[in-house]
Amino acid sequence: MIAAAIAWPAIVRAVDGQAAEVAGWISAATPAVATAALTDAGAWTDAALLAMVAAARAGRPPLALFHSHPDGRVALSPADVAAWAPTGAPRWPWPMLVIATRDRRATAAGLFAWPAGAPAPRAVARLRRDAADRWSAA
Repeated sequence: MIAAAIAWPAIVRAVDGQAAEVAGWISAATPAVATAALTDAGAWTDAALLAMVAAARAGRPPLALFHSHPDGRVALSPADVAAWAPTGAPRWPWPMLVIATRDRRATAAGLFAWPAGAPAPRAVARLRRDAADRWSAA
């Protein structure tokens, strides 16, 4: 996805150095990355959801959503899938970028999309970061 590629440095800056989960969306507008406040349970706050809706209504809809898995894996957790599609159908049309971290450093990422009519999301791209801070396809 071109938007994620263009916003990639800002996404990594938003996640690097953070011990807690970071979430937000990628936009074609400036700034390209908006972070979302999370509840203690890791869900988006009402204010964050309203900010995303306001951006969409103002003609700056998300191109993708993202969140990190601190010291976790590049995979959608059962909670991620349940939040994306609580009724079995996706709640929103945007792909989801999941960023795994280790020791407060983004180390890998996966982009997931939920095709229309599919029973579950699918990984469409995976990246990994090497010790020299270079990102490449995984």
